[in-house]
Amino acid sequence: MRELGLPGLELEGWNGLFAPAKTPRDIVDRLQREAAAAVKHPEVARRLAESGAEAVGSNGAAQEDMLRRQMDQFRPVIREMKID
Repeated sequence: MRELGLPGLELEGWNGLFAPAKTPRDIVDRLQREAAAAVKHPEVARRLAESGAEAVGSNGAAQEDMLRRQMDQFRPVIREMKID
């Protein structure tokens, strides 16, 4: 990003699951547990590693924190470039 003239920005690629805001907590918790278990399955983890990805399986709070950091980081760039 520095080479593009955007010092101080870090670009992370990631995937996450999202559910509607009113999804019952027990459903959200189960989805998180099952998704975390899936990415840690040896075959899935191996295939992710082969593609250059890291199997993390974080929880919703960690995903939200990362998403907020990225939004805060890129908000000034979006404003400056007048991206709506």
